[in-house]
Amino acid sequence: MNGIPDRIESPRLVLRPWRIDDVDAVFAYAAAPEWARYLPVPQPYTRRHAEEFLARKVLADRATGTT
Repeated sequence: MNGIPDRIESPRLVLRPWRIDDVDAVFAYAAAPEWARYLPVPQPYTRRHAEEFLARKVLADRATGTT
């Protein structure tokens, strides 16, 4: 174990590692032009972009933050 907790919770927030089943939520946020205009994401943002993003995040090394 690397000392990084799997989940951090407060009454208003839950932080946890990315999961592949987060694809719908990632797609919904990143495809919204009001949100995406502040980030370097492809436009139009497709579901495939969300799937590729999550694949990189799920495979990332949590200890170093590298993808």
